[in-house]
Amino acid sequence: MACNLFLLINLIIITVSSTEEPAPVEPGQRLIKLSVNEPAKWMSEQELGQLLKEHGPLGFLDLTLKGDDSAPTQNKALYTYPSGPLQSTVVRKLFPYLKKDRMESFVRKMSSFPSRFSRHFTGPGYADDWLIQEIASVLGNRQTKEGHSPMRRVYSPDLHAGVGIPRRKYTAPTIIVTLDGEDPLKKELIILGAHYDSINGPYHPILDDEGAAVTETKVAPGADDNATGCAVLLEVLRLLVQFGIKLKYTLEFHWYAAEEMGNLGSGQIAYDYFREKKLEVYAMLNLDVIGYRSDKHAKTIAYSNDGTNQELTTFLKMLSKEYVEYGMTERPCKAGCFSDHDAWNQSGYPAAFFTEAELTPFIHTEKDTIETVNFEQVNEFAKLAVAFVIELGELSEIPSIPDPEASLASSLSKSAWLWTAMWLLGGASAAGM
Repeated sequence: MACNLFLLINLIIITVSSTEEPAPVEPGQRLIKLSVNEPAKWMSEQELGQLLKEHGPLGFLDLTLKGDDSAPTQNKALYTYPSGPLQSTVVRKLFPYLKKDRMESFVRKMSSFPSRFSRHFTGPGYADDWLIQEIASVLGNRQTKEGHSPMRRVYSPDLHAGVGIPRRKYTAPTIIVTLDGEDPLKKELIILGAHYDSINGPYHPILDDEGAAVTETKVAPGADDNATGCAVLLEVLRLLVQFGIKLKYTLEFHWYAAEEMGNLGSGQIAYDYFREKKLEVYAMLNLDVIGYRSDKHAKTIAYSNDGTNQELTTFLKMLSKEYVEYGMTERPCKAGCFSDHDAWNQSGYPAAFFTEAELTPFIHTEKDTIETVNFEQVNEFAKLAVAFVIELGELSEIPSIPDPEASLASSLSKSAWLWTAMWLLGGASAAGM
């Protein structure tokens, strides 16, 4: 028995240590995954660029920082999720406060920037700076219990994942807002994520003098991909702040940089949460390209079973049936459609992906503009996101959410009374004259 235990311990040590450092075949290579069902391969920047040029806007997952293609089993806790709705009264009370015109205004502004590519179009006057200001406006003077801002920015490290591996540096930050939960569940995270960078055409990596990747600076409005997902995150955050909603689980909103560069932004955060901070993530929902509605799939939203946690996806499908007025279908994503949920799945965390039923034909082009976005559909995704955080986050207290129709009626009644009083006073004054 002791001998078997010794062998088991040694096997675990060997398994863990073998994934600590990447092993590029040649200096300068990166670990790239092009398909869910195929292993990642070490390749040069030039090889990756040629592949993307030949196959069009093919998505990929850059695992160089992580160094291997296996999700760590030690972090795959067997979470269970509710089988039915538990907070439908609160969830439905919030729906009327979701504003399509507000989300449309957000998407219009975000897609008006020439591009949001994470290496070039960043800083003052660009989309990341504007987004930070929008989030700060929603948060107001809200602070954590320690007196800090709940918003933080995470920048690309000057990383060298292995000897001879070039840096894939990006200058735009990933933006994170944390709403602290309460003990004993506050150490477990629920994450709602969407990337905010954009790109026109396939990613063409070219090595500059520092070994960092650069790309052509084409116009990339990215209205559907993915200003729509970003708008939903901000709208949900707005409602939670507006009504002072408190959850037992800690809730994080992630606006990722560098998704179009191989999920580098989300990959960095997921890697850090698992490997460095040892954080527990209860659930991660990724919203990406959610606004295009085709005639074939009118009033339908989609989920993916590729690179996702099946139990969490089942829970979200239940929420969709309960709260979303659209139908639902599966959209297979075997190759070329990686998104930020894949980065969390690669770190062993339960992640789910909901998206539009038919991928917009305008993705990664200058034609991905607000005119192609259906905001009725975006609003349905916002309903799903609200249900996700409320149903899973567990309310620590029941919030006071007024009925908007009753509030409007009361306001109109007060206005009518005021005008009547003014009219009577005016009549009395005239009679006195």
